[in-house]
Amino acid sequence: MFRTLNLLSRTIFVISRFDEEADIEDEEDYNKRFEIKKENIQSRLNDLISLSEEEKESLIIVAVAANPYDLGVEHWLKHQEEFQKLSHIKTLQDATQKKIKENGGKLTIIRRSQKKRHSRCYL
Repeated sequence: MFRTLNLLSRTIFVISRFDEEADIEDEEDYNKRFEIKKENIQSRLNDLISLSEEEKESLIIVAVAANPYDLGVEHWLKHQEEFQKLSHIKTLQDATQKKIKENGGKLTIIRRSQKKRHSRCYL
């Protein structure tokens, strides 16, 4: 499906609940475990669809903890600076902005997805 629908260039792979995988307060542990997970995803994708070197280089993979330590939205709304640091959510926001820009902006992405959806409709 990645190839058929040309999704790879618009996809951000998100490793969620990363606070269950790594010590999110320890950047070294976070980075070490993230690299392992990232390589695993790249390898599995390569096995599935035989990625080109360009595709391997352009993959965007991020790891986030949307609700670090399961403390809840109320807690994190009161501690936003700590949330930003622990969640790594900014990495996802930056990756999203990068993908939008690389793909011609929001309107271009919307138009492309509408064309693809309509081209698959059969009467």
